[in-house]
Amino acid sequence: MEGIVGGDVGVGTFAGEILTFLPGLHITNIEALYHMNGGNHFFSAHVFVTENEDTGKATITGVVTDGWHKGKDVLGEYTIISCPDKPLGVCFQGTLHIHVGSE
Repeated sequence: MEGIVGGDVGVGTFAGEILTFLPGLHITNIEALYHMNGGNHFFSAHVFVTENEDTGKATITGVVTDGWHKGKDVLGEYTIISCPDKPLGVCFQGTLHIHVGSE
């Protein structure tokens, strides 16, 4: 996975590595490593994604494993959108929030 980031981390790049991919008829479960390299901060997170194939939306939970706010929980979501210029014709647009008050 690759893309762009913004927000509190600053403008930069996103890279992801899928560790486990379990497709289902309506729900796909994914375990992945996300790497955010923004102009202000960087961090990596170990995440678990539940993607609803019927709605084209997903939820993300996990923990920051390295960098900015290491050890904090992350929550997020994304929506699958059309990207005709990409090989599979889809992209993912979403947000990831670090819960700095978490233990």
